[in-house]
Amino acid sequence: MKHGPPFASSADLIHNTFQFFEWRVLVLIVLVVALFPTNSHAQRVALVIGNANYTTGRLTNPPNDVVVMEAALKKLNFKVQTVLNANQNQMKRAVRDFGTSAQGAEVAFMYYSGHGTQAQGENYLLPVGASIEKESDYEVEAVSANAVLRQIQGARPKAAILVLDACRDNPMAAITRSGTKGLSRMDAPTGTMIAFATAPNTTASDNGDYAKVLAKELQKPGQELIDVFRNTTAEVRRLSAGKQEPRISEMSISDRLYLAGQGTQLASVAVEPTGRPVQTDPEQEAWELAKRRDTAASYKAYLDVYPNGRFAGTATVALGGLQPTANSKPTVASNPASTTSLTTNIQAGNSFKDCAECPEMVVIPAGNFMMGANRAFEKPVHSVSIKSFAMGKTQVTQGQWQALMGSNPSHFSQCGLDCPVEKVSWNDAQAYVQKLNQKSGKLYRLPSEAEWEYACRAGSRHEYCGSDNLDSVAWYGNNNGRPGGNSGQTTHIVAGKKANAFGLYDMTGNVWQWVEDYYHDTYSGAPTDGSAWTIEANQIRVLRGGSWDTLPDFMRSTYRIWNFPDIRYYYYGFRVARTLLTP
Repeated sequence: MKHGPPFASSADLIHNTFQFFEWRVLVLIVLVVALFPTNSHAQRVALVIGNANYTTGRLTNPPNDVVVMEAALKKLNFKVQTVLNANQNQMKRAVRDFGTSAQGAEVAFMYYSGHGTQAQGENYLLPVGASIEKESDYEVEAVSANAVLRQIQGARPKAAILVLDACRDNPMAAITRSGTKGLSRMDAPTGTMIAFATAPNTTASDNGDYAKVLAKELQKPGQELIDVFRNTTAEVRRLSAGKQEPRISEMSISDRLYLAGQGTQLASVAVEPTGRPVQTDPEQEAWELAKRRDTAASYKAYLDVYPNGRFAGTATVALGGLQPTANSKPTVASNPASTTSLTTNIQAGNSFKDCAECPEMVVIPAGNFMMGANRAFEKPVHSVSIKSFAMGKTQVTQGQWQALMGSNPSHFSQCGLDCPVEKVSWNDAQAYVQKLNQKSGKLYRLPSEAEWEYACRAGSRHEYCGSDNLDSVAWYGNNNGRPGGNSGQTTHIVAGKKANAFGLYDMTGNVWQWVEDYYHDTYSGAPTDGSAWTIEANQIRVLRGGSWDTLPDFMRSTYRIWNFPDIRYYYYGFRVARTLLTP
């Protein structure tokens, strides 16, 4: 006889059934937590550190910077950890805890205000109470910025932002006999942005402007992350009269990120695919044009500009097959206008136009010059050899732009069609060049930075492009009401000032001019043959020459700035260069 469990009432049966499922649900919850740990700090975490009470150089504003940044980040739904006047152990523990809290976060944001310096190629944040007598002591007494990055990288947040407002004078410089200033550039891990309160190797005053401006920009809805920092740069530059220029050292966040949401309402995290303008490839365009023309001159022109280019081998073979033999007769172009541009006007100093809509060009002679100056971002001074090429007699005008592009983007459109086009990005300039090449069948392009400076100097060592007297050659700025300047805070008709010795107008002033090159902090390793420096160090391009908004010190022949290739400002324009196809 089999014995089963005693008969249970309906109530007992229901109770036991719930116990059965309750036990299984509990096991399931434990397994989910174990297998898929959650971040208790939700989507956004931040660490804000402010160090001020240094015995070797007390700072005024870090406590205020911390308050401003903490308030802004909390409004953006960040869980904020704040540390003030920390010694080394406190700083390292805070960074370690931040790395833990950032595990799997949507956004991890760290802001540091205080003393910082570079030593032996690495950046260090200085704790309060650090005892440093020589450069090697930083490794022992300070906190390495790279160590901070490693903590952030190890946490693998979807997006990480490191802001270093640490570019004051190094209080240990006299003790360590260090001649370096500020912080050096840093490489960002994937998914990370690194921002500095001022340019690498420079210092900024302890006035709190950067923190206040950044906090304000962070809270503006509809601004993509990169625009937050671009606008911060522009405003701090304005407030400091150009003496402080914040920089983004690296930006490797591939998605669009809106910390304050995409509209008027604050969003937790708003991310969308990038969809940035597709950048043109000038070398590819030059090669395609050379192939279409299929002449010795076109292949030689490509090789002159890109001697080590991707298609150099093929171009050399093609050129060899087209070189005239001893018995061959030179061909004559059937188009008289083409013959004029290739023969009669090839002499240095001559000017020509390839079409009615084309800019007037001036033939620049070949030569050698010493490029750069013994100043930050302009050194080392180095010898460069330039092949003959053609340069726009003036900056591209609003009329020339409109004739090809069908619109006028200029902020100062009331200035007229003979005024320089502005509010154009590097990408926009490339689009114009592409249409100009299609229209003319020639090899137009942006000048290389070396070609630009060579054309600016025109065989001299003047302070500005064509003269030591700035008023004679340039329209320049008074920087929002400060004394000086002659532009009246607007652009002017091109060629309204004296030309330089090559016959080029407005090489200094009116609008900044985009050039082809990627930006590098120094000229170490730069090409010496006049070609553009196309080895990518970052995503930014160079501008030269100054503008209607620029103070005299930034109008010098050797001065250079940079920006992202899709940025449009009403003091950014350009002029074109043209490769000469000699028969």
